[in-house]
Amino acid sequence: MAQERVHIDISHEPDLRDLVEQVRNRGASFVLQIANEDVAVLEPPKRSRKRRSGPVTEDDPLFRLIGIGGSPALEPGSEDKHEVLLRAKREHCRHR
Repeated sequence: MAQERVHIDISHEPDLRDLVEQVRNRGASFVLQIANEDVAVLEPPKRSRKRRSGPVTEDDPLFRLIGIGGSPALEPGSEDKHEVLLRAKREHCRHR
């Protein structure tokens, strides 16, 4: 069960701001303790990964990997693999 996050303004708490700056600069979680007992975890927020949108283009690095282990003589139709993949990607994006 996910717990609700409580937001606390620490603008006027210099000691807490210093601690938060250490977490931000190191990019690591801090475990806060009282008498060797873990009482809280202070961690930087997760950064959202930017997702690509739109159709894949031929300059995409993945296109250079397509068919790398095969031979056109063994794979009929592999000569138009880029067009097939672009068409499939466009069709997939259309159905979202």
